[in-house]
Amino acid sequence: MRSRILDTGISVAYEPENGSPIVDVVFVHGLHGHPFKSWAYHLDFPGAHELPATTPVTVGKTERGSVIHRVAVHLRRKSSKAAPIDSTESASPTCTMENGAPVAHIFWPSDLLPKQCPNSRILMFGYDSKITKYAAGAINQNSILSHSKDLLFALCRERIPNRPLIFVAHSLGGIIVKEMLAQSSTSIEPEYKSIVECTAKIVFLGTPHRGSQDVAALGEIARSIISSLGMETTPTILDALGLKSSDLNRAQEQFSKLWQEYDFQVKTFQEGLSLAKLGKKIVPDYSSSIGDHREHSETLQANHQQMCRYSGIDDPNYRKIAGELYSIYSSLARLNSTKPRRSRQTQSPGSILSATSSKELLHVTNDTQVNDVCLGSLWFPAINTRHQSLEKPADNTCSWLFNHVIYQEWFNGSDRQKNHGLLWLKGKPGSGKSILIKEAFRRAALEQDESNHCSAAFFFCANGNKLERSCLGLFKSLLYQLLPEDRMQIKRLQKLWEKKKVPYSGAATVAWQETELESFFESMFMDQPRKKTIIFIDAIDECDEPKIRPMVYFWRKVTSSAYNQGVDLNVCLSSRHFPTITLSNCPEIIIEQHNSHDIATYVDYKFQLGIVTQIPQWELLRDTILRKSAGIFLWVALVMEDVIKSWDNGYGMPFLIKQVMDIPDALETLFSNMFSNLNPEMRELTIKFFQWAILATAPLRLHEWHHVMAFIRQPALSSLKEWRQSVNFTENDEQLEKQIRSVSRGLVEVKRVAADDFQDSGVEKISVYAGAGSLNQENGNTRIVQVIHESVRDFFLKGNGFSVLDSNLRLNPIGIGHLSIMNTCLDYLNIAELDALVEARIHAAKSQDRQLLSDCMRGLTESICSTNSSSDSSFERDRDLKNSNTGLSQYHQLSMKRGENTSVFAMLKSFDYTPNIEPNIDVVEWVKQGHPVSARSSSLRSFTHVSLAHSSEISRPQRLKDYPALLSYATVKLFAHAKLADDVGADPSPIVKRLIDEITWARWIALKEDIPQGTKFVTYAANRGISSWVKVILHDTTTKLPSPSSVIVGDVKFAVSQLKTTINV
Repeated sequence: MRSRILDTGISVAYEPENGSPIVDVVFVHGLHGHPFKSWAYHLDFPGAHELPATTPVTVGKTERGSVIHRVAVHLRRKSSKAAPIDSTESASPTCTMENGAPVAHIFWPSDLLPKQCPNSRILMFGYDSKITKYAAGAINQNSILSHSKDLLFALCRERIPNRPLIFVAHSLGGIIVKEMLAQSSTSIEPEYKSIVECTAKIVFLGTPHRGSQDVAALGEIARSIISSLGMETTPTILDALGLKSSDLNRAQEQFSKLWQEYDFQVKTFQEGLSLAKLGKKIVPDYSSSIGDHREHSETLQANHQQMCRYSGIDDPNYRKIAGELYSIYSSLARLNSTKPRRSRQTQSPGSILSATSSKELLHVTNDTQVNDVCLGSLWFPAINTRHQSLEKPADNTCSWLFNHVIYQEWFNGSDRQKNHGLLWLKGKPGSGKSILIKEAFRRAALEQDESNHCSAAFFFCANGNKLERSCLGLFKSLLYQLLPEDRMQIKRLQKLWEKKKVPYSGAATVAWQETELESFFESMFMDQPRKKTIIFIDAIDECDEPKIRPMVYFWRKVTSSAYNQGVDLNVCLSSRHFPTITLSNCPEIIIEQHNSHDIATYVDYKFQLGIVTQIPQWELLRDTILRKSAGIFLWVALVMEDVIKSWDNGYGMPFLIKQVMDIPDALETLFSNMFSNLNPEMRELTIKFFQWAILATAPLRLHEWHHVMAFIRQPALSSLKEWRQSVNFTENDEQLEKQIRSVSRGLVEVKRVAADDFQDSGVEKISVYAGAGSLNQENGNTRIVQVIHESVRDFFLKGNGFSVLDSNLRLNPIGIGHLSIMNTCLDYLNIAELDALVEARIHAAKSQDRQLLSDCMRGLTESICSTNSSSDSSFERDRDLKNSNTGLSQYHQLSMKRGENTSVFAMLKSFDYTPNIEPNIDVVEWVKQGHPVSARSSSLRSFTHVSLAHSSEISRPQRLKDYPALLSYATVKLFAHAKLADDVGADPSPIVKRLIDEITWARWIALKEDIPQGTKFVTYAANRGISSWVKVILHDTTTKLPSPSSVIVGDVKFAVSQLKTTINV
């Protein structure tokens, strides 16, 4: 049964009469849409009329029966063989009234979908998104931010906590869903954050992810015509739909991060037919595609308006949509019926942290629910990232380890007095250590039910986030995997959690410390546990360096204590041969001494693919490769690629054998030789390529690398148009991948990280939050550019990689690299396509008044006056700082209230790297007197400036023909590289000369958005704590700080004077 579909808010279109729904499916319509009419297919039969303008209502039984009879033939279909759609039953049409006569529609969310997803609740969200209204009266002026907030709040009111969510969004609705998820992810309220945490899948139908020039153009024409008649329109909606506007760019970047962090599924459908009146698609393919290969976009044979309406269960478009929804529905149904522990290792804990609201959480009496919330505090987004990024082992490999006597003795516990439960696998870089550990863990997980043991694993990652390379992340991950097997230990952890939990805040605010989790973990094995425990820890040499030795000693101590207590605890470590750490009673297995059979299997496989193995001397070539491999898989993989390439180029066996003989054995020497014969132009390109690949502060996605490759070439480009017309233009991802492989000599790859790797483990550990929507082998892939192995990164960061490419980089290759990236960023920010955007933002900033700052200072005064200033304790100082920031918080809230109709929303400046300069001290004199500029100051942090984001009421959106994929990185990360260069003592003079230029500096400020116009370079450098830069700036220019109202320090002086005046009054 469904209720009346309301124009706005959430309406229930379907809810199962018996039983509790396992998922909420939320439909969000698009531009100028409606929660009923956007999804309703009008049945064209004699007597039918157009969709009514009013909200649909259910007709009487007599009228309904007549309508059903007239359309019965239209709805009957033969049985389909393709699951899951069952067409043996006729769908009942939805009937509405128009002029007293019934009108029939197929409202597929309630008429069709429940047949595939019977145990789901289907919700329709409506909002006023009309660009114009022909009737009299004002229209809704809300922005996308407002609509997304409405959706977030409505969901929190309507949904049952802990229930997964699926979103189906058409056109603009997709942007609202993305913005809503971004709002959810940043919320500190558990009930709001649970929305993104419980999101299982999103299906986009013709959503303009990158803006749609055609939609905006149509809307602009309609808006102009109706405006001339004196009626109101909504410019903010048009701004948000402008091609590649700053809002859509930011929303897309944020959504990609959320996608990777929370592992929900995404599927995009594009319109396949043009709109007849226009003769082209409303949302072109480049706009309706996210640009991330995890999405696996498909086409629906319909135009933009009809792609969300389906005639029946045999409609080909409906079968595509229903198949996607059924795939996640069936996974959720299976997950709902399995034991909690079987999904815990890979499940995003949306159903854990969002179990209840923050206030209700304090009164929960259900033990299972409290335990789940407690365990959820251990989870973190990258908990499985490294494990899932590892490739599966080649067929018929890795078996040697499980047949090894030492491994069997350790695993079976047959000779525990020799090892006391600890085993250490060691190997050279690239010998296959991580693949072995992954396979060992997989086999242990398969056997744990039969053998009555529990298993867990953690994979350190040197280039991952902080938790991925820290002991804190190690213990959080291991406990999250092991505790569900031990109710007594969960109760012990719950007591700690209750003490740490902040009242009315929920589990998400619990900040676990490494020492307390380490102590808790150790205490778990002081008493006899219920089951044998097997733990695998990979790449301990990639842990934070100061922690490596203490961590190794910790595992020796824990396993020895467990052995002495009769506790069955087995721990397997893996690492390179360095650092050298000696442990007693810890047998070692040296991988390169035993993996020759695996390498031979790999070589044979590659040869069978590329070279006919019956050719004379083939075995000699094979034996030469195996003899020189020295147990290093990575060396073999690189050599095989070169050999096969030479074979394809027409070289014979004698040449190939000599080629292999001449290749050095050591990896570092091999890397060096790869770049020995570069011409000057290619050498310069290769240097800049690896500077970006190695030194970028965050992994860059493939679509960003299109522009990286364009702008690291010389001469510098002046526009994206110039690049598009040049010989270096990359037309597609496949072409770019080939360039990356060629320039890097195979040392950098486009990595497809499968998020649903556990699903192939043989154990029923269903992850319904895996990262894609199609049922194929590339399900869940994310395309990022990264080095093929950590040894490549070490070659450049710790070895002489950069100096091999250019001897002039021998002294400070890292610092020079960061400055080079900054130069490329500045070149990119200078493209002609951004001129109009810069001009618009500068104009908008000049139109701002200081009313908000006055309101901010009023709140700041009240906060400071209420602070107890008599205490000098650190606690009191921290509280003072927090209270002083209240003024800024009020400033931000007021800004948001006044700027809800703007296309770029105000943001506060980051507090990082704030110098220790009092607000009434001149920065220039401060530095001249030799004071440091790298320390932090709470006084200055209290008066952080705010963004002067431009309003769409002031300037119309500028349509960019090319998507500036690198704009976000170039603006946000520019001074992150400056700080990194400063940390290693690089001379900033060349880049300082560029930034001193007033036009260049003003341009960056305008594009950055959160820096006040008029802020001087020297002031900003001081505020970021870049001491060497300040000195160079002062040396190279006589520019003094301007008036207090236009720079950060000046704003502080103004704020203090205002504060003193207020207090005196």
